[in-house]
Amino acid sequence: MQGSVSWVLAAVLGVLWVQFAVLMHAGASKNCCSCLRTLEHNLNFSGRKTYLKHYLPINYKVPVHYEEVFRMSNISRLKKLNVKEQDLQKLWLFISKEVLKKILRMLPEQHPSWKYLTDLEKLFRMMEQSIPLQQMTDIPQDHSTEMVRNIHSKVKQPNPGKCVKPKALLDNSYRTMKCLFPDCFNGVFPCICANSSRGSKESDGPCQSCTSCPTLH
Repeated sequence: MQGSVSWVLAAVLGVLWVQFAVLMHAGASKNCCSCLRTLEHNLNFSGRKTYLKHYLPINYKVPVHYEEVFRMSNISRLKKLNVKEQDLQKLWLFISKEVLKKILRMLPEQHPSWKYLTDLEKLFRMMEQSIPLQQMTDIPQDHSTEMVRNIHSKVKQPNPGKCVKPKALLDNSYRTMKCLFPDCFNGVFPCICANSSRGSKESDGPCQSCTSCPTLH
């Protein structure tokens, strides 16, 4: 009899724990979506065009790694290699933050785009705190996380090999955000890469093109 009672208590505790975990995840997801919608508002086309095109010299580009040009086509390719959606979400957040750092590094604090970019940086930090995902170091090693770790390490290496217009980089961040978090945007932005590289030929270039666009002072 005592054994039966213990079994029932264990089962009840197990059910309660599952319900608690679900509620915690739902709360974290709600906070995550709230941050994403705020990001969506701040990353709107008008803001990107004003602060990352009109307020910068014509053809101004920043040096980045190839992995930081994160488009829909990258998502499609990584999905075909069985990279998990959660790992892609973490990768999007990491690359978006790194791209912002590189753009800010090129601008003086007095630049009219500085506050817009630092506000975005704060939103990405908030997103990092609210996103219901484990840190990369807490995740058991598997094929998916190993591929993401490899991209992390490449992005952290010195001497980026590509130069891209700042607006194009955040255009990519906006589009891939809507693709990777469909539940927060009512699934209205499918992950279609047919037009994802539109304008990329005008936006990308070899790193020597940056020599005519030094750090702004």
